[in-house]
Amino acid sequence: MLSSDAEQLDWTMVDLPTSRDLHAVRVSHDGDLTIAVGEAGVVVRVEQGVAEAIELPDAEQGLYGLHLRHDGHGQAVGGAGTPLITSDAGRSWDTRSLPTTATLRGVDDFHDGGHP
Repeated sequence: MLSSDAEQLDWTMVDLPTSRDLHAVRVSHDGDLTIAVGEAGVVVRVEQGVAEAIELPDAEQGLYGLHLRHDGHGQAVGGAGTPLITSDAGRSWDTRSLPTTATLRGVDDFHDGGHP
């Protein structure tokens, strides 16, 4: 993973604590937080230059889609119809169920109604 300054002129390599492939990435509006999901249910959080990784046992078939709101609520989806929910910017995740076992590759916000 690469990180840049605000002007995107200088790029540096971020040393990640996993060798798993990453499939989806979201960066916070201010650029202080990056979350990526991928192979074997790995979730990588890079906050102010410090990287951590966890592997979620309920998502061992991989995560392919990610949505994260500015308030820290978000979703990740992946193999076997796996949806996961976070309310703390990816520090912890809860499993939900969907009536499908299809591989899900993208997600938008789970909420009632449309976008404002």
